[in-house]
Amino acid sequence: TYIDQVKILNRGRADLVATDEDQFLFSVKKLGLGDKFERVYLISESPWYAAFSKKALGEKGKILAEKFGKTMRQLKEKDIIQQITDKYYLK
Repeated sequence: TYIDQVKILNRGRADLVATDEDQFLFSVKKLGLGDKFERVYLISESPWYAAFSKKALGEKGKILAEKFGKTMRQLKEKDIIQQITDKYYLK
């Protein structure tokens, strides 16, 4: 798990791990280890996507996708996404 990776690093049993940065930072914060670790190399900075099935949901899927997109834009505009990031991650 991500928490195990942090514990292994903290105990000096490993020098580095390749992992999901957000999950790792959340685990570091949860364990109260502050800014003890640093990112030394970014393997990939791929964007995240949400997908809605047209086949399974038909018109409802299209409406759901539009509402989801609108809500995400509103959260970003109101800086709520940044507030959530600040609360749960170190960056």
